[in-house]
Amino acid sequence: MSETESLKDRLARVAAGSVHALLDALESHAPDAMKAQVLREAAQAVDELRHALGRATAQRHDAQQRHANLNREHEALTTQAELALSEQRDDLARAALARQIDIEAELPLVESQLASLTRQERELSGMLNALMQRQRELQTSAVMPPAAMPSKTSSSPEAQLQELKALMREQQLAERLARLKGDPQP
Repeated sequence: MSETESLKDRLARVAAGSVHALLDALESHAPDAMKAQVLREAAQAVDELRHALGRATAQRHDAQQRHANLNREHEALTTQAELALSEQRDDLARAALARQIDIEAELPLVESQLASLTRQERELSGMLNALMQRQRELQTSAVMPPAAMPSKTSSSPEAQLQELKALMREQQLAERLARLKGDPQP
C-alpha cells in the first residue's frame, strides 16, 4: 500500500509540475495577455480597497457621532442632576450621576475605536494611493516587470491587502535607500 501511495504522490507531483510548466510557458509567450490580466486584477484590488476605505470611513463617522452624543448626554445629565437636587429628588439625581459614570467609562472605548479607525483609514488610503500609482505605472509600461506578475498565493482580500502592504514596504525601503545614497528617486 505504501508503494501505491508513493506512486500516486509521485504521479501527482509530475502532473502538477507539468501543469505549472505549461502555465509558465503560456505566460512567457503572452506577455500582453499577462499584463492585461495584471491590470484587471489591479483594478479589482483598487475597487476592493475603495470599498474597504469607504466602510472604514463610515465606521469612523459613526464612532465620531457616538462620541459627540455621549458628550452631549453627559453635559445634559449634569443639568438634570442639578434640577433633581433642587426638587429634592435625590433618587433622580443619583440615576443621572450613575449614567454619567457609565458614559465616562464608555468614552475611552469610543476614543480608542476612533483612533483605531483613523489609523485604519490612513493605512487603507495609503495602500489605495500606492496601488493606483502602481496601476498607472503598469498601464504606461511597455513590458511588465517581474514584480508585477500575478501572485500565486491566496486571492482573498486579506491576503491581497497583506501582499500590498509588503509591496508598499519594499517601495518605502527603496525610497529611503535611494535618499541615503543621495539618489533623487529610485
